[in-house]
Amino acid sequence: MSRNAISKAPRWILALCLFLSSGLLAYGSSVVCSLPASYNVGEPFTVTNQVFLDAGVGSYAVEDTIPAGWQVADISDDGTFDPLVNTIEWGPFFDGSPRSLTYQLTPSNDAIGTAEFSGMAVFNGTNEVSILGQRNIVASTSTNLITCTMPAAFIPGVAFKVTNNVSVAYRISAYAVQDT
Repeated sequence: MSRNAISKAPRWILALCLFLSSGLLAYGSSVVCSLPASYNVGEPFTVTNQVFLDAGVGSYAVEDTIPAGWQVADISDDGTFDPLVNTIEWGPFFDGSPRSLTYQLTPSNDAIGTAEFSGMAVFNGTNEVSILGQRNIVASTSTNLITCTMPAAFIPGVAFKVTNNVSVAYRISAYAVQDT
């Protein structure tokens, strides 16, 4: 673009270009969540929210909303948990440094199916973005397993021991085994 074309542009366009080029809106800044592929009731796992910052970001804050009734522990970077809204909050941070924000989460004893997370970040006080990455997690699907142990050889008419070891998926309160 020639110098002459720039000087003929309306002042509001020049002001907008200057504002956008300053990085104040931080359009490329983001937070990306990673979770395990599945969860087991009562077993803790780590959630990581990786913060990526564009040049010019001077401040930001992050909040992540977790499934109701799940237990939170070991929140990094002075984050706090608000149990009234199931939200973990970090910041504001004013150093312009990217961070890996983590916490431990233990699913409640009545958790089943898919659990959904939601969250957002605010950069420079104006640019609000949703947390990206994996935002739901499914209950693990342990399978029922029966293993039978018995002698490799037997003598007809002589008693021997057969053992059926049963391993059932979580939340099975009753089962029956028929060995024929």
